[in-house]
Amino acid sequence: MPTTAATTTCPECGAPVKSGDKQCWMCYRPLEWDGTAVKTASASPFGERPVQIPRTYYRTNPWAVVGLVLAALAMIPAACIAFFVTCLVSLSANPRGDEGILVVSAGAAFIVFVGFCVLIGMLGTRVSRPVRI
Repeated sequence: MPTTAATTTCPECGAPVKSGDKQCWMCYRPLEWDGTAVKTASASPFGERPVQIPRTYYRTNPWAVVGLVLAALAMIPAACIAFFVTCLVSLSANPRGDEGILVVSAGAAFIVFVGFCVLIGMLGTRVSRPVRI
């Protein structure tokens, strides 16, 4: 039957420590062992608690999220409007009509679509801001 390691408590903070530990896991104090009894060693610069790194949290800007959603919702209707307006203007200038009208109208719709994608990309980079605590 295997034996379990004896555990004692740190004299500084009272945290349980295993037999043979060199340092307390809770208060970072060095430990010296006198047989099975533990005693606190003299303080060393390496035994102190490490300096905490400042935490960065991200807070979402709700108005930027609203703008992002509105831009995404307006993207398809705006492209359709650009397509049909370009078609109507081209047909009024050239009533006979040819295949070039559809290509030019599709190009106008594509340009509007890409413009909205660029807008959404620019808004998306500013949705969250870091907050240092």
